[in-house]
Amino acid sequence: GYVGGNTRIGIGVDTELKGKADVSHVIRDTGSSATIGQGYVGFNPSADKALGEESLTGAGAKLSHHWVSGDPNTATSVNKVFGAYDQNELKDKKATVGYGQESEAMFWSGHVSKGLSEVRTVAPGVNAKAYDLGVGGRVGTYLPNQQMRVQGGLD
Repeated sequence: GYVGGNTRIGIGVDTELKGKADVSHVIRDTGSSATIGQGYVGFNPSADKALGEESLTGAGAKLSHHWVSGDPNTATSVNKVFGAYDQNELKDKKATVGYGQESEAMFWSGHVSKGLSEVRTVAPGVNAKAYDLGVGGRVGTYLPNQQMRVQGGLD
């Protein structure tokens, strides 16, 4: 089975006093698999509307499914697949899908993302489009003596 509580709520503040709230909830747990929903919202309580700053600095949702290969009592790895949707302060949107595996010795994941927003004019004659197409991956290990995960990746 999986360990930890079914629901986690987090609140954070960065050095610019912008905040982020996130929630994660295990929707379904069968002992050999789990489906997890996550969401977050970023906010800027001191946003200056006169300067065009938004109070909402981002939001997103993620749905993931984790399952063990073979017998849950002797499983050596966990498989993970996910889909996510994000939006930033400028309302640029993207969708991401990914897959990964985790074993006692190491973990890895890969993902692809696609921008869903249209081109916007940022100044006369200057257009911008965020999040066109992205590919990335992570690989890492767990150091039990230090109780620490070490990972690296590219996007």
